[in-house]
Amino acid sequence: MAERKIHCLMLRQKLQVYYQHDFPEVVGLTPLKNNAHLAEELEIDTGALSNHLNGRKDGREERLPPKHLDWLVDQLMMATEGRLSRSEAMDTWRYASVSGFEYHLRNKPPTGIMAALMEQTPAIEVNITEAPATMDLNMFEENYEPLPEERIIEVGERIRIEIETREDNCLVILSRAPKAWVWLSPSKHHAGPTIGGVEFIPPGVGLGLETRGPYTIIAIELEGQATPYLRDRNTPPTMRDHMERLLEEELRSGRKWRWGEAAFFAEEAEKMTNPTQ
Repeated sequence: MAERKIHCLMLRQKLQVYYQHDFPEVVGLTPLKNNAHLAEELEIDTGALSNHLNGRKDGREERLPPKHLDWLVDQLMMATEGRLSRSEAMDTWRYASVSGFEYHLRNKPPTGIMAALMEQTPAIEVNITEAPATMDLNMFEENYEPLPEERIIEVGERIRIEIETREDNCLVILSRAPKAWVWLSPSKHHAGPTIGGVEFIPPGVGLGLETRGPYTIIAIELEGQATPYLRDRNTPPTMRDHMERLLEEELRSGRKWRWGEAAFFAEEAEKMTNPTQ
């Protein structure tokens, strides 16, 4: 059986940030310089590390064996001189954006969409509802477990995003997941401009949940109907740097906005009926 590997979001970019860190003098901390140095410390050859980081053209890039990730977690805890607990260091390697990783590593104010959003308290109620009778949120399966009290939705169900909007504004919908951020609208699912009142995105058959794991849906309502970015039907839903940059510029432009989020866990049917598995 192949060794299980754990996905770490944007690991290659995080490592490049890490290599540029001004490491403190801490017993046991290794000031890593590059991938070759990391491979040496992990006691693997550079080719094996390259397979971990880049995959084998199988869509399973940026994944590390648990023992190697554990080593990096220990190193990050030492590099931050105790500012991060073990669970926080693990989450930073696995789930943080590159800007969030740099913030935790260097204790600098973060940039990016979530940093801009966190400047305001969420003010939109976002609900996930069942959709009538396939689009995937682009997730690969991981060895995740739902958190206590987390809402569970069965894999295979279809959902819609329900939001109470204000008339003549612009709605941006994103999905945050361990594999990637996904730009859901403005797109063919919802053009952006709002009509006011309850809106369902997408309005028809909904989004299909085909992969087990945690999801967060983020809704941002911008004042006015100007669209920061419209993803056309030929553009993959995974959010690219230019999409994030355009949205962050809007959030910091002085244009009024409000936001909200809803989180849930997509679980396989057999695990829902037998939670001890």
